Amino acid sequence: MQATHRKIEFVNPAPAVSLTREFDRASRVLSFGLILALLNWYDLEMTLSAFQAGVLYEANPIAEWLLSAHGAIGLRVFKAAMVSVAMVGFLAGRRHWMAELGCLVSIVIYTVVAFAWVFYPLDFS
Repeated sequence: MQATHRKIEFVNPAPAVSLTREFDRASRVLSFGLILALLNWYDLEMTLSAFQAGVLYEANPIAEWLLSAHGAIGLRVFKAAMVSVAMVGFLAGRRHWMAELGCLVSIVIYTVVAFAWVFYPLDFS
């Protein structure tokens, strides 16, 4: 009688690889979110400086109302709330490529805005 040996096959390790990729994406989204928050804060402070110097007006009617009713503190609270809501959305979807893409697109937009402030032609210091 001949013994039959079964070949042991291991389960494909692909899920571990995808979990690593998801973790990498999640950490990138978190990092991108922090960069985005810093860019937003820079934009806010530059907007407030230019507004207080009288070289521009606030086009957002909600922000304009907050500035007139509550001053710079009101606008800072509003901006912090809006950025926090966006961050919650990005972090909720941090394992999906769409969240990472959304963060990257937002960073590109706010980087362009930051460069616009750097090269703003008026001296409002």
